[in-house]
Amino acid sequence: MTDYAADVQQRIDDHLDAIDRVLQREEMTRSERRHVIDDVENQIRDMLAERVEHEPSVPDVDAVLAELDPPEAYADMDTATRGDVATRSTEPPRLSRVALTGLIVPIVLLFPVIILMISVSLQVSHHNAAAGSGGSKAFLSWSFFTCPAAFALILMTICGFIAISQIRHSAGRLYGLPLALVEALLFPLIVLDGILFFTVERAWAMAMEAYETERWMRPASAAVWVLTVVGLIVLDIVIIRRSWKAATRPVDAGA
Repeated sequence: MTDYAADVQQRIDDHLDAIDRVLQREEMTRSERRHVIDDVENQIRDMLAERVEHEPSVPDVDAVLAELDPPEAYADMDTATRGDVATRSTEPPRLSRVALTGLIVPIVLLFPVIILMISVSLQVSHHNAAAGSGGSKAFLSWSFFTCPAAFALILMTICGFIAISQIRHSAGRLYGLPLALVEALLFPLIVLDGILFFTVERAWAMAMEAYETERWMRPASAAVWVLTVVGLIVLDIVIIRRSWKAATRPVDAGA
């Protein structure tokens, strides 16, 4: 073996030895550690074969190792995940079922409710036009829609957070992190924006009542609403960016 080939093998061995030390701290048996180490080594060989046709170089090995989970990540994996860590080279990653559930179930729950609500609203409108009343029925129809909608959004949020955790700990076997993040943040952001917008609206209404004689108050309302909307958009972008950064951070670095 040439010195160059020895350097390549040494890079691989150093990575495998680091994983083995992590697994020893997790009190795995020697046979279990050997199984995981062999799987990871086979995965590295497969990735190198796909990357280069000639004998791999040290930079090739370093590039492949950079695509893998760091050795410290194996401390946060359960036994099944450690045992299946090499399946990424033989099995294509699949979309997280929990993330998919968080998208489909709310749609399935809300679709018949929306159709029924539209039907009830049309009947209430027809009744109002004929009798000149029916406000309570309209309120009931919207209440009937609001409860299932809130339940569906809460369910979607829960699925989103669960999917994020599963994808981050799947060692690349699952994908769909952007979808999971949207599901996790959509409802909380709607609630947050609604609360902040309502707070600004009430504060501005109270200010207009207190200073109703000031001529500049009403023309300034448009600027207040524009600044409020822009501020909420900026706040949402900041929250989304920070959440994405946290969700894509390596598992060993913390959530």
